Amino acid sequence: MKDENTATLLRQRAITLAGAICLLLIAGLTHATAPSPAARQRDQLTGDAQEKTITGQWIIEAVDSGENLSTALTRTPRGGGRDTRYFKVGIGELTGLSREQILSGAGQRVRFQLRRPAGTFDFEGSFAAGKGSGAFTFTADKDFIAIMRQNGYGEALKRNLFGFAIGSFGGDVAAEFTALGIETPTPEQMGQMNTQAMSVEYVKELKVLGYEPRSIDQLISLRKHGASAEYVRALMAAGFERPTLEQLISLRIHGASLRFVEELRSLGYELRSIEQLISLRIHGANVEFVKTLAALGYERPTLDQLISMRIHGVTPRFIEELKLLGYDRVPLEQLISMKIHGVTLDFIRELRSQGYGNVPLGRLFDVRMFKMPVEFLKHLPDGDGGGRSVEWLIKFDGRTAQRVWMFRRGGEDGGGRSSEVPTEQLRGLTEAEVFSDGAPVRFRFARGAQSLNCVGWFKGGFGAGVCEAARD
Repeated sequence: MKDENTATLLRQRAITLAGAICLLLIAGLTHATAPSPAARQRDQLTGDAQEKTITGQWIIEAVDSGENLSTALTRTPRGGGRDTRYFKVGIGELTGLSREQILSGAGQRVRFQLRRPAGTFDFEGSFAAGKGSGAFTFTADKDFIAIMRQNGYGEALKRNLFGFAIGSFGGDVAAEFTALGIETPTPEQMGQMNTQAMSVEYVKELKVLGYEPRSIDQLISLRKHGASAEYVRALMAAGFERPTLEQLISLRIHGASLRFVEELRSLGYELRSIEQLISLRIHGANVEFVKTLAALGYERPTLDQLISMRIHGVTPRFIEELKLLGYDRVPLEQLISMKIHGVTLDFIRELRSQGYGNVPLGRLFDVRMFKMPVEFLKHLPDGDGGGRSVEWLIKFDGRTAQRVWMFRRGGEDGGGRSSEVPTEQLRGLTEAEVFSDGAPVRFRFARGAQSLNCVGWFKGGFGAGVCEAARD
């Protein structure tokens, strides 16, 4: 009995000791495998790279005789929708794909790779006659992830690793841009750059053309609106000077395509100015507008006239309705002036409703521009026309000072020229007539060897009429 108790006690102590040894071993092993702070940071930096694989579909078409490939990669983000990126890649950048496979007439099954600093694209699919499609898998590079996070671009990378990979940015983005003379992008700007698939190569292409970009925001805007090196070269080949970067953005925003240029030139316009091209597009002076004007009798207005017409709202409808009111084939410059000075269709109709019909355009301008009372229209002679008559407007400021405008109508703009005339040159015009409640007047305008006989009407210091050359 005693021996049995002793044996039992020994077994219990052995179990206790074995348990303690196991606990010590476990504690030792746990201590040995616990990561150091540096190791934990490294794991955090590279964790995303171990998890980051992107899958999607690819479409590629050979360009430049098969030396370059126009590429579209499409993926489906976790939140839904489709994310498609377009870029060009040289055939020499791909591993495992030959020019012969791409251009083969029969369908060729292919597997190839595109290595970028951010990771590797593995492609699988087929090519036939320069066009191919299939599936791709992108695997991120853990060292790239670590460097990017250390440089402060972790959040941008998390949002848009796909864009970093396509853009072919190296890990030290700041150094790459500084080397090109460009400011260091902020994390937010880096995210925008990759959304637009902008690469260091894009910047280098601009520099080859003589541009010296400095601003990241400007580069983002250029890329966003499709201002490519190919577009600049095409503009210069078409005879335009090299646009500034600001002009380049405006050209793309407003859709100034080479096709638009060719259409205008087919109508006989020699378009050479970048600013003029931008203005035409901004204001909608297109080929259809030119053709409509021609149908109304206005053959090929100047480019400046087209722009002014669009700015001030001289539309084909305005011209047609003006014709219905009796004003046919009004010169273009006068049409523009009508819109500038408020000689509107409603204004003309209002005058007609008051009994003033068929008022000469020159007198309509007088009413609108110089605030001539409408009642003057009943008292003013028309002159003999033919460019020999001179129309006048006089406004007295107080009883001593006056302003005199003399117009020779009949030019294309219908406005002639104006000038200020001293009081002493208006012979035979009395103060009583000038400040009357409405009186006809006759006087002589004498200016050097020139002498004009003038008639008209005055009321309250304002007068108007016509003059003709004196025959005595």
